[in-house]
Amino acid sequence: LEVEVSKLEDLVKKFLGAKTVEEVLAATHRDPVLEQKIRDYYRLHRLSPFMPKAVAPDGRIRRNRGLWAVDVMLPDYSVKSIAAKRMDDGYVIDWESWVGYSDIPWAEVRKVRPKEPVLFRVICSPVNYYNFGFADDRKWRSYRLQSPDRKHTLYGYVERLSIQESMLTRHEVKSDRPLAYILRIRFTDESGPDQVIIEEVVDSGWVRTASAESAPVQVLE
Repeated sequence: LEVEVSKLEDLVKKFLGAKTVEEVLAATHRDPVLEQKIRDYYRLHRLSPFMPKAVAPDGRIRRNRGLWAVDVMLPDYSVKSIAAKRMDDGYVIDWESWVGYSDIPWAEVRKVRPKEPVLFRVICSPVNYYNFGFADDRKWRSYRLQSPDRKHTLYGYVERLSIQESMLTRHEVKSDRPLAYILRIRFTDESGPDQVIIEEVVDSGWVRTASAESAPVQVLE
């Protein structure tokens, strides 16, 4: 276990300390689609390398369905989990979950208003907001969907008694904090400026797994 922690610690430090996109790519899975996502992302977002205060400060690694995760203590002493995948030649960082990647930048989605479902990583919490095409609270259940940096907000809707509602509500009673999810969302002709239908609950947390049965990540207020 100590050897595995050491390998992960070295990789995490190289990834978080990356000063160029090429160095970020070197720590992730070599896949043409992912590489293009990363290059496009850093055309819009500043790359901010840093050295963590500690990696796996408790010495623990969590493993779930081929994914490994360790806690990272950030420069402000807050703690965030980082996930990695075990490959034949070592580990690679799960970049999409670390940055909270979504198919469309949050700053643009209200202008684009995609009618086909798009994948978004969100901070999700129930809310009472029923307006425009979603005014009937007997038909719809509403959620506040926030971007990972909390700077952008959408309101998502699922039909009551739907599978989407059951997948979201089953964890609400266990937590009084917002939860992290991967969702597929879309606008409709009846949507207000910031209203979307939650077409699919892809996974709980921000790491893609084989199924959505794992518990979602609590987001600290």
